[in-house]
Amino acid sequence: MKQKAIIILLLMSISSCCNNPNTSSHFGNCTEIAITPPLALTIEELVADYDTIRLEASDKSLITGILQIHSMNDKLYITDSSLSVIFIFSKQGKYLSKISNQGSGPQEYIRIGSFETDEANNRLLLTDSFSKRLFEYDENGKLLKVIPLSFIPNLIASDKSKRYIHVNSTSKDKNDRKDILNNNIHIINEKGEVTETFLKDATPNRIDIRTACATSYTEDKELLYMPILSNTIFRIHNSEAIPEYSFKNLSGRKAVTAQEKKELYFEYNDNNIEQAEKDGYLISCGSFLSSDSLVFLDLGWNTLLYTYLFKDQQRFNNHQPQ
Repeated sequence: MKQKAIIILLLMSISSCCNNPNTSSHFGNCTEIAITPPLALTIEELVADYDTIRLEASDKSLITGILQIHSMNDKLYITDSSLSVIFIFSKQGKYLSKISNQGSGPQEYIRIGSFETDEANNRLLLTDSFSKRLFEYDENGKLLKVIPLSFIPNLIASDKSKRYIHVNSTSKDKNDRKDILNNNIHIINEKGEVTETFLKDATPNRIDIRTACATSYTEDKELLYMPILSNTIFRIHNSEAIPEYSFKNLSGRKAVTAQEKKELYFEYNDNNIEQAEKDGYLISCGSFLSSDSLVFLDLGWNTLLYTYLFKDQQRFNNHQPQ
């Protein structure tokens, strides 16, 4: 029986590779993180321990290629390159079930556009941009509801308030609605209607970059979101986007100004973002993760720069992967 393996990197002692830790600054409730020149580290120097989860392989659980992984309530949720199935495994790798409702029926999706775990409410949120619908499942993969949308969705997440929060995380050519194009956050009601928008978009040109991890959560289950080319991670609280973390660029690379954000674009085979990075700019693609112990930032386009903020000690480490 063939098996696939996922290497889960446990960042339990990253601090050991930081000889001269820096300290972050606080401005109100916003933490400022200094992005300093990176250390050149191998993965062996960075990770003290790791484990291997061998996924049970059967006729029901064959994966063509892992595209995205989420974790919730000791379960792993995996979609493959076909964007047609979400496999559900235990954290020990045992196959539990799958979401496989592809089709053209009233309770079926044509193609998975995005899926998010909603830890505050123990559910999965799946979007289908082709049929313009939101699918809600419980943590075991049981379909709870299907909501027709009044727009073509990118990514829909939620928070402890159980509201639906649509965020800009990929191509802007899908929508011609100004309220969606001009703002990054869109609150959706149970009828699939946009009831509120905020957090003005600073990148008016098309940027066809799908951010793998555009959202995460605070310890109290409020949504965190970082727009593309932004230097700020925002906490989505009620009808506000409140800065939670901001980056101070001390990396030696140039910071992208507000005017330059308006000029950058990425359209399939035509873009000026790669050239901007070659010209010395630090590019933020809006990808990050937040856990109880640290915040991980994935900066750069072709020249990557990883940053870790250790929340308990308020210190951070920057390194360039080898």
